[in-house]
Amino acid sequence: MEIRVVITSVSGERLIGPEERLPPRIHINTNLNILAIRERSETAIDIPFIAQFVYVPSVAQISIKGIILVRGSKEELDKIRRAHQERKPVPPPILHAATTTSIVEAVLIARELAVPPPIATPPPVGVQQPQRGTASYTI
Repeated sequence: MEIRVVITSVSGERLIGPEERLPPRIHINTNLNILAIRERSETAIDIPFIAQFVYVPSVAQISIKGIILVRGSKEELDKIRRAHQERKPVPPPILHAATTTSIVEAVLIARELAVPPPIATPPPVGVQQPQRGTASYTI
């Protein structure tokens, strides 16, 4: 199966003024919606999608629209069509291609908007993260 992602629309908006400081904690909700499956031929389909990155508190939002172009055997594509009709998720390689491409584009837009990129960052070196189910006390 051959998978290619084409970006068709990109938009980003900083919702606070340039002089305002960003809050110390920002959460970024990421959502990728598969809109449909469109037939190109017996061995090719188009899958339009929208990826949205919403910042909480509301400091920015980024939206990426695109089309996943999939080529494969008739059997492979029939399996994808059936899964979509049954409201099952698309195969992981297709989802991964759209997600990866969208995140890369969103990181570039975030840089231009001067907001944190929509990727998880590791904790600073030397800072130990508390484990769930444990408690610590300092006297």
